[in-house]
Amino acid sequence: MKDNQAQMAAIQVAIRIRPLTERDRAQPRFAGDVLRAQEKHVQIVPQNKYFTYDHVFGNDTYQSDIFAALGQRPVQKFVEGYNVTMLAYGQTSSGKTYTMGTAQHTGLPDPEQIGIVPRAMSLLFDLLQQQQQQHDLATSASSSVSNGNQRTLRPVSQIHHQQKSTYRYSVKVSFVEIYNEELIDLLNSAPPTEKPPVNIREDTKGHIYWTGVKELSVHSTDDVLCFLQQGTENRATGSTDMNDVSSRSHAIFSVTLKQEKWVPSSPQSSRAASPVPSKLQQSKQQRLSMAKGPNNSNPSEDGDWVITNSKFHFVDLAGSERLKRTAAEGDRRKEGININAGLLALGNVISALGDPSKKSTHVPYRDSKLTRLLQDSLGGSAMTLMIACVSPAESNLSETLNTLQYANRARNIKNKMEKNEMEEWMTTDNMDLLRTTISKLKNELRLAKSTGGANHTQHVMIADLQTQVEELQGVADFLRDRNVLVEQELFRMQHEGNNNNPADFDFQHLVEPVIEEYEKSISGLESQLAMIRAALSHSDQGFEEQQAKIDQCEIVIDSQEKTIRELRRQIGKLIERQAKDEAY
Repeated sequence: MKDNQAQMAAIQVAIRIRPLTERDRAQPRFAGDVLRAQEKHVQIVPQNKYFTYDHVFGNDTYQSDIFAALGQRPVQKFVEGYNVTMLAYGQTSSGKTYTMGTAQHTGLPDPEQIGIVPRAMSLLFDLLQQQQQQHDLATSASSSVSNGNQRTLRPVSQIHHQQKSTYRYSVKVSFVEIYNEELIDLLNSAPPTEKPPVNIREDTKGHIYWTGVKELSVHSTDDVLCFLQQGTENRATGSTDMNDVSSRSHAIFSVTLKQEKWVPSSPQSSRAASPVPSKLQQSKQQRLSMAKGPNNSNPSEDGDWVITNSKFHFVDLAGSERLKRTAAEGDRRKEGININAGLLALGNVISALGDPSKKSTHVPYRDSKLTRLLQDSLGGSAMTLMIACVSPAESNLSETLNTLQYANRARNIKNKMEKNEMEEWMTTDNMDLLRTTISKLKNELRLAKSTGGANHTQHVMIADLQTQVEELQGVADFLRDRNVLVEQELFRMQHEGNNNNPADFDFQHLVEPVIEEYEKSISGLESQLAMIRAALSHSDQGFEEQQAKIDQCEIVIDSQEKTIRELRRQIGKLIERQAKDEAY
């Protein structure tokens, strides 16, 4: 069941100003820094312009400070079940790959130089291990409580069930690059002719995914860094006049997290002890034991697996570049043209989504594969963080100004964050599992309907109780009226007995015990009447709960049958399509 309470959140935008390099200082018109970082503002000194962002980091900011401000909350949201995208945008040689941490590492990396991706993966596995420990502790605590309450011997199957884990997870990674508008799997070591084509698809709910990509399971941060290094070595890089190791492709490192949590059925609220007489109580207990059956003696057996699927995309965009300044020729020139084309399409999407005056215009997601892949991240259902890396050199002022303007416009984009949490039967294509679930629900419904005889007995019992209530009410009214008459007679006799007649006193002494006996009888009948009324109310409540449970079972069975029909229709289409393909 998907979380219906979607959260509207704007794209978070951070600016990082890299330090000046020796190449910047060697420029003929070098005039120092043209950018000045303030708390949440960036000032362009020559033009005296100010831009406001969510985070601004100067050229003296450490990698650990950047991750503490930007990386921890997205990782926590990722573990909670939300899709997250973190993308680095900016001019070539502005420090995007260094900030993301997707650069090649030779030997043991300096802990201070580690980027966002390795730090995020370390935090991710720490959080997952903490959740695993918390669920194990909760399971052992509930097991110890049940052991304390139940002194009888239990079957081995029940003991095994109580000790099994109620939480499990799996993490997979993939690494894709967009090189010259072609999607390439960086973790597939097969020859290019044997690799399956990587295609972009869109599901029925509008979510983007891609096929033909190899996903590898990881169990620790070292596994992730190993595959990250493998993909980085396969990534297209080249040397230009502005950067010796320039990324010639857009890279997307994706982490997929699947979490399975066992959610036990909520126990029925305990009610106060019913004041039903012993025979009625015994018959009720017999009916409940018949309805539960022999297989439901352990309440911990009831529950469902809730599956949470979330994705974390780390996007390292290739830098925008001017061919005049990079002096690119041949393949480098073609790469630069394709890079600029993809970034131009990205800029058009940001403009269409972030400019209030273009609210009704078409959003050109399909103009490039980059914007198509980022469709969920820009105006979609994911939490998105954009890190714009800029250069403080005066020679790069025009590119820096364009980056700051696009980043400022991206802050206006709103995403509708949705939690990807569903029950197991809603995510599986296993027909046998769905048939088993439907059969189980039908059995429960049949069992509920088979208690119709018990319901008839309950109706008869309720009618009998109502008759008893009416009879007791009549007896109480009669005794009350008779008591009034006796009190009036006693008052008259006392009024007339002013002559102190000993016979009158004898009459008074004789009448008083009778009156007390009547009062005791009336009090007992009233308490019995209250008890029967409470029993009647309790029976009505139980009958309503059973009826509500029957209605709920019928609703679930209808939903399951609709799902079965839809899956059969899809299977028929797939078989028809396969037959056409074979015929072709």
